[in-house]
Amino acid sequence: MEPIKELLKSDESFDRAYARFMEEQINGSSGERKRRLLSDKRYAETLFLKEVWWPAFLSFRRLFAEYEIRDFKDGWRYLDFAFIVNAVLICIEIDPFGTHFRNIDRNRYDDNLHRHNDLVLDDWKIFRFSLDDIKNNPRRCQQTLMQAVAKWGVEDTSNLLQLHPIEYAVWKWVESNEGMVTPISVARALRINRETSAKYLKLLVIKGLILPASKDGKKVMRYQANSSVISCRNRTSQRLSN
Repeated sequence: MEPIKELLKSDESFDRAYARFMEEQINGSSGERKRRLLSDKRYAETLFLKEVWWPAFLSFRRLFAEYEIRDFKDGWRYLDFAFIVNAVLICIEIDPFGTHFRNIDRNRYDDNLHRHNDLVLDDWKIFRFSLDDIKNNPRRCQQTLMQAVAKWGVEDTSNLLQLHPIEYAVWKWVESNEGMVTPISVARALRINRETSAKYLKLLVIKGLILPASKDGKKVMRYQANSSVISCRNRTSQRLSN
């Protein structure tokens, strides 16, 4: 498998933010959690951060790696990632196919199911992403997490924008699509009401974050990302990573 260091060469802003994130996680850990964080076998988790989480939120704020929790047997379990804001608990698990399914015995398989059920009983929202999906469909994985932000009203994770969670999810979806989008396409992508989609698209136009791309008479029918805002955001991200 490709070593972690090979992932940390192409995006300087991510590399610096990732280094700071891991330093904070390791310094705040001990015992088994620290051992896991220091392991060189974190390729799948690092790829998730680089290809999915960072492009979606440009921040690791309130994200925890190898999050330590007690189970109902008073033992310790470790989540690949935990994202915690107010009363919302989100667990994110990365599942390389061979490691998690093909090569485990029946007892470990049963234990994984009990672990999942324990988390549900403790009110965790659980998301599982395969390594293949992260590699081949990172935008779909990003979309899933942005839907979670919109659905549960999780506070915006970005240090750069202070938007309503649904507004942020709509903006990120428009930005991630090349070409123009419509209220209907945004509503379907984020699984929200068409009127809600149209409402936040209009608010984003007022704030200058997106642009109306076409009109049918006086009614705006399509929207597109504001390229100048994207450029400005990228420059800001670079400065924050320095």
